[in-house]
Amino acid sequence: MTGEHPRADPPRAETAHTEPARSGPPAVAPTGSAPTPRRPSRRELRRQHLVRRRRWRVGIVAVAVLVAVAAVLLLLDTLAARSALLDARTAIANARTAMADVDLETARQEVARARGRMADARDRTDGPIWSAVGAVPLVGRSTETFRRVVDVGAAAVAVGEAALDDAEVLVGEDGALRVSVSDGVVDLAPLREADAALGDLPVDALRAARADLAAVPATWVPGIVRDGRATALQLADEALRTLEHGRLVTTALPPFLGADGPRRYLLAMQSNGELRGTGGLLGFIAVLSADRGRLELTEPQVHEALDEAIAKRTLDPIDEPGFLTGDHTDTVPTSPEFEARYGHVAAAGFFSNVNVDPDLPTTAEVILDLYEDRTGDRLDGVIAVDPIGAEQLMSVIGPLELPDEAIDPRRPLPRRVPPAAVADVALIDIYEIAGSEHSEVRRVYSQAFAQAVFDTLLGGGWDGVAVGDQLALAAAGRHLQLFSRDEEEQAAFEALGIAGKLDAPTPAVAGAPTSDLLAVTANNATGGKQDVHLGHRISGTYRLTLVPGADGTASAWREATVRTTVVNPLPRSGMDLYIIGNCLVGTAENACFEGPPGLNRTWFTVWTPEEVAVRGATGPDGTVPLGTGRIHGEHAIDHFLETPSESENWFEVSFDGDVQLTAEGGDLTYELTWWRQAKAIPDHLDLTIEAPDGWQIAEATVAGGGSGEGMGALGDGDPVTIEVEDGRARLVGAATADVHVRVRFSKPLLRRVSDWLTSPW
Repeated sequence: MTGEHPRADPPRAETAHTEPARSGPPAVAPTGSAPTPRRPSRRELRRQHLVRRRRWRVGIVAVAVLVAVAAVLLLLDTLAARSALLDARTAIANARTAMADVDLETARQEVARARGRMADARDRTDGPIWSAVGAVPLVGRSTETFRRVVDVGAAAVAVGEAALDDAEVLVGEDGALRVSVSDGVVDLAPLREADAALGDLPVDALRAARADLAAVPATWVPGIVRDGRATALQLADEALRTLEHGRLVTTALPPFLGADGPRRYLLAMQSNGELRGTGGLLGFIAVLSADRGRLELTEPQVHEALDEAIAKRTLDPIDEPGFLTGDHTDTVPTSPEFEARYGHVAAAGFFSNVNVDPDLPTTAEVILDLYEDRTGDRLDGVIAVDPIGAEQLMSVIGPLELPDEAIDPRRPLPRRVPPAAVADVALIDIYEIAGSEHSEVRRVYSQAFAQAVFDTLLGGGWDGVAVGDQLALAAAGRHLQLFSRDEEEQAAFEALGIAGKLDAPTPAVAGAPTSDLLAVTANNATGGKQDVHLGHRISGTYRLTLVPGADGTASAWREATVRTTVVNPLPRSGMDLYIIGNCLVGTAENACFEGPPGLNRTWFTVWTPEEVAVRGATGPDGTVPLGTGRIHGEHAIDHFLETPSESENWFEVSFDGDVQLTAEGGDLTYELTWWRQAKAIPDHLDLTIEAPDGWQIAEATVAGGGSGEGMGALGDGDPVTIEVEDGRARLVGAATADVHVRVRFSKPLLRRVSDWLTSPW
């Protein structure tokens, strides 16, 4: 068949755009072959292109609408889940408080509320939209992170429920603690039961949930998700640490109290009026025996450094400023580092100076060896307490009642001591009333006073919950410190923070950077009881220059200046020489430093990490001399400071060195621990941490610090707080316990964009 194929479409009217007619015969397809397709016209091509564009636009709009709807729903779910998580977090905190108060009914209600809110959060993060978005690269990281945050919260609630059930083994039907003391005997059975119960808690699930959350990178997630991740990790760490501490208490305390056999400890009452590194001169000592929970105090002795020095007449006058005097003969073996640092003050041979080092684990070994050398009696550990700790305990137990024979009518000290007056009587009144010329009156009263403290405590009959709270408060301020020669018990005490160990806290996660460390400790170098009357101010600046590192960390170069100021209100006269004198000015054969009354003489040590390099020190009159040393992994920077009567004096140390930060999600976190020596007076802090160049402080938090209440020239102060202003975090307040600071640095938005454009991956 020849000719054109018939057209399938109806004819259309020609327009002005019709192609011109061709000359010649029409083209005829060869017989038996397919017809040649007609080439689309320009108009048809344009029409097809427009159709495709319309379809793409509709598709894009449809996808955009779907994404927007999904995003809105996802955002609503996220906000609702976040609200549920925050409510659950509050409920868990309330339950923890109620359990500490032994209010189990309230604790159960709060845990039930937390469980309900966690169920709400899980429902909100378990829909098809979350599953779909979770499959999208990078974007899905946010949903995965939030889901794992919920998993951590649910695991924490499960542990809390189990812990609440197990708490009943420590609480009787009347709501009182079953652990009690009666007539000097501690009931150890509840501690054993609690230890077994704590061992069955489902902590492995919480650890696994925490590990899964930590494995999700914090980059490429919104701030709300990143903050939730950080909060969940922190809460998990707190929960795990709390459970670990509870298990340590129930595991270590029974054998320490003689459950597995008799134990004997040196019980030392430290006098904060004459400072030593661990808190004060060991003014009263005794032996505490523990056998199957039965406690007994024996062999009490009152010790005064000055009385001993004058009686022995064996000490040479001080020949170098900044060092305490001491008897260099008949010492016990110590480590080379201890001998190199403290040999010149006879710390290993002269009991008055045995605790000049603030690290109790280091000092306690020397104390026990020296006690054994002098008495032939080997003891199992050290329990150190001071009048501040005794006052805290008596505040919930009651007044001290001293026997009539302890009171000398010529120098009448109080027979009945109210709880609020315990520290004043032990640190001030006893020296003002029975000072330099009445050592025997003071000795008899001091022994009766210390004996009354421990008799009242061991007598029992008090509220175990309230006493437990005060014991924790005393331990936080190092007014109560424990050391055991048993390695497992000692490790438990160090983990609990009651061992008086000089170091930064252990990171919650293995391999994470440790906190930076700063401490300023004081040793009395006058021989008098001045230190309870003084004021100490610590101020300074920490500036960081960042050096990026690998493996989730960053190295920073830390440049710091720390100023220590002494406020001395002591008069030149009008107070007993045992307080304002320098080793009893005017007495025959003076055994140590001589100076005018009212002059304060203190050996200060600034403690930093070992790798720090010292750049110098200044005072009001220019450069001042320093001594340096290294011991138990820390760098010690020494200076001797003299502050005349009714005046102030200061010295300032400059140092620098590397410090490790934590890098996460584009942010960097710096942590600093202020380690606090046990004192009767607060440390008034004013420390500033500056943001590195090109960075800003996104967040600054502070933990610890105590109440701020104390004695001395500066007296009570406000608790420690931290504020951010002009790129600086300023730490201000009166510290009566350790302070832990956490500062998170971030880049401003424009710099983040610039960095991404430069290196987006």
